[in-house]
Amino acid sequence: MKKTALLLSLVTLVGAGTLASCNGNGGDSTGDESITLTFWTRNGTAEYYTNLIEAFETAYPNIHVEAEDAGEYGEIDQKISQGIAVGNLPNLAITYPDYVAGYLKSAPGRVLEMSQYMTDPEVGFGQNDPVITYEGEQIQLHTDADDMIAQYLDEGRNFTIDGEKVEGQYELPLSKSTEMLFVNRTILTDLADSLGVTYDSIKEKLATWEGVWEVCEKLKAYDAAKWNGTPADTNHGRAPLIYEDDTNFYITLTQQLGIPYVDGEAENPVLFGAGQGKTQTRALLQNLATKYNSGLFVTGATAGQGDDYYATSGFANYDGAMIITTTAGLSWLNNYDTDGYENFPIDVLPMPASSTDWVNGTALSADANPDAVISQGPGVVCFSTGDEAVNEATWLFYKTITSDFLNAQWVAAGTYAPVRQSVYETETFENMFTIPTESNKPKYDQVFYPAKRAMYDVIETYNENEMTYTTDVFPGSGGVRNAAGGLLPGVINSENNTDVAIIDSLIDQYYNAAIEELPL
Repeated sequence: MKKTALLLSLVTLVGAGTLASCNGNGGDSTGDESITLTFWTRNGTAEYYTNLIEAFETAYPNIHVEAEDAGEYGEIDQKISQGIAVGNLPNLAITYPDYVAGYLKSAPGRVLEMSQYMTDPEVGFGQNDPVITYEGEQIQLHTDADDMIAQYLDEGRNFTIDGEKVEGQYELPLSKSTEMLFVNRTILTDLADSLGVTYDSIKEKLATWEGVWEVCEKLKAYDAAKWNGTPADTNHGRAPLIYEDDTNFYITLTQQLGIPYVDGEAENPVLFGAGQGKTQTRALLQNLATKYNSGLFVTGATAGQGDDYYATSGFANYDGAMIITTTAGLSWLNNYDTDGYENFPIDVLPMPASSTDWVNGTALSADANPDAVISQGPGVVCFSTGDEAVNEATWLFYKTITSDFLNAQWVAAGTYAPVRQSVYETETFENMFTIPTESNKPKYDQVFYPAKRAMYDVIETYNENEMTYTTDVFPGSGGVRNAAGGLLPGVINSENNTDVAIIDSLIDQYYNAAIEELPL
């Protein structure tokens, strides 16, 4: 790779383990020209990057980073798409892979291919890692390549354009999250006592969907007044199980059960509405509608509570014994110390797996991925400016903020998953689970922090067993996902929702909507 005088001087400085000093114009003591990078972030989040940016600039004082709130994810995508046409782009932006596929289609060459920097002998992962100043202390960072969680990196290489696999790293992980099963221990302990069994035996059943449905049936029998009936009609959104995201529910089950959904390398990448895809999707939707009608579960869009309904708040108010939600939902699963609300202990378990094809009562097919759990959360896309010094500076910023120490700081500030395995061994990470000695919500903290510890244990299990999945990414795949997301609530909210003709009509409707999302 061609090196510039700027980057060579920076590498020399940080390779010696020293901190460059700033002069009045923002450059370093070598007199090299300064660089300003623009980082587009989601609305209301630019300030969250302040500490990371300030730490980065202590190691690279002639690189300045400006984080700007640029809208919600869809708005950022629109701004980038418009900016591609007129040459008005940030150096990097928060995004999702589905959006990146569109940029690769419409403007090949504008998205910066990152593997060339990741493996570079001078500035790549693990090369000349900088020393930063953080809260008055000098910290040596580490950015070894084999420390990055491979599955997260793989997501940024999972692109197909016009049916052909695209080689290269076009998106990088930052704010990763996933789903898991959160359990109200109080309710399930009461159930276990009523059955004369141990609570642990109930928990063991929750490892599979077959067991989850069995526990839901037992909850209905145990407390018919609370759980029996059609939730949206009779019980104000109550059900033994709440699945917050309808789209994830459907797509995750297609992965676990081997039901065709999308194939980015196929001439028609949309599979759920034709042939075997339609047949198997129909069977899944009919099965879930039957379970819904029996009062076993609700979802965010089928609880009958309108657009303002928050599934996590429903769980906090005892409207469900179990909920499947993302890591971001943890903070909302219990009520703060408010009169009239009771906090309860939460157990955190992996996403239920499918041990059989429970839809059809048969063995799983060879296409099944029975313990699949979705990988989600935004990453970073970088754009080429044509100036190699600026491109390398963009890489150095990403590399630095995802180092072991700074990624631990980022994770500790919220509930995102680390992108580096070593973060789990840091003191910063371990301190995340210490219950504050002084708090204005002591009852809440007593249940939140142990649940947070258990949540990260589950994430580690996912990583160690390579359980997370991503579906194929291609131009229009985000629109296909949105269309498919209407299937489950569309069927459930219909009259006669188990009728084959009605289900087929809805599949056709959402399949056609998905096809329309594909570029001509």
